[in-house]
Amino acid sequence: MSSNRIKVLKFLTHFGIGGTERQFLYAARGLDRSRFDVRVGCLARIGPFLKDLQAVNIPVSEYPTSSLYSCRTLRAQMRFVRDIRREQIQIIHAYGFYPNLFTILPAAVGTKCVRIASVRDLGVFSDRNRIRSMTQAMACRFADCVITNSSAAREWLLKQGLGGHDIHVIPNGIAIPRESDYRNDFPVRSEFQIDRSAPLIAVISRLVRTKGLEYFLEAAAAVTARFPSARFLIVGGACAEPEHRAELENRTAQLNLNGKVIFTGARNDVSQILREVDISVLPSLSESFSNTLLESMAHGVPVIATSVGGNPEIITDGVNGLLVPPRDPAELTLAMNTLLESPELARRLGKAAREKVVREYSLERLLQRTEDLYTSLLERVTGLQYSARHRSA
Repeated sequence: MSSNRIKVLKFLTHFGIGGTERQFLYAARGLDRSRFDVRVGCLARIGPFLKDLQAVNIPVSEYPTSSLYSCRTLRAQMRFVRDIRREQIQIIHAYGFYPNLFTILPAAVGTKCVRIASVRDLGVFSDRNRIRSMTQAMACRFADCVITNSSAAREWLLKQGLGGHDIHVIPNGIAIPRESDYRNDFPVRSEFQIDRSAPLIAVISRLVRTKGLEYFLEAAAAVTARFPSARFLIVGGACAEPEHRAELENRTAQLNLNGKVIFTGARNDVSQILREVDISVLPSLSESFSNTLLESMAHGVPVIATSVGGNPEIITDGVNGLLVPPRDPAELTLAMNTLLESPELARRLGKAAREKVVREYSLERLLQRTEDLYTSLLERVTGLQYSARHRSA
């Protein structure tokens, strides 16, 4: 390959299963390798997505840290700067709070490369610790550009005092699945002993408190009063807040939903699950830009989501999904009952949802936007011209 390729270092905390990690993987693997020489840096060389990078021979460098405010971290940052200089990295792209703080300021002080920070939430850290919000804002001020994945996240950054900085919105993208054909096999329903004719409603999400799962359980209890055969899947792990699963399971028992609500844990067959469910629900209390919504919509599944953060940027209520207020089980119940009572409405919303994702949120669109931003920033900083390649959306 040409030695004139642009050298990009993409930096992540670790390679666990999550929305940010999945978008990182899509971009790292998908960038045009004839134009970009991609390397990866991380704070911890762990997680299932690591093998996907290794499979395409992307080099991974680890900079272990136990705390961002320690002498060990300072030494790791000094090694990071030396590596950047030695490898002649031209662009650093950090994904999320810890990578932003670890990479951006040292790179600004010790290198001449283009620095890109990414903010992919709506101040989850600031809700718990104002200092963390302030330190991230400081890191962003030393970046040449900040990327958010939603306009809602961009507006949140502006409220943090970053109005004079270059902030770009690049929405998430996904690989578009083929349209689901009629299937005679239902492996997920068979695994959990769910009748093929039973209404099946799923939440696909990490089990953390910001996802509003307790309100989903309240609504599920009300839905079963009208649709007693309905079953509910909660798909996702509880690594970040392990005690929360027990809390949700206790609430399930209190609502007499045992046997009707199934906690599947983390799964690697989400695409198959979406082929078998009737409704996908996202009851989040805070959300920047949800991969779950995109994946559900891409499979043609009718979606219900709370009207928070970037969700209204994806869903137009009554056109390609339904929006409900957060923390409102009564409205969530009404929305689920409406779709179960009107299969034709559900089919129409599912069809429109898939069309929107295909049109606006394909993986090709994500990669094109990212590549265009990389080259434009490099041209702005260096004054050199870099050729563009246009992808088909």
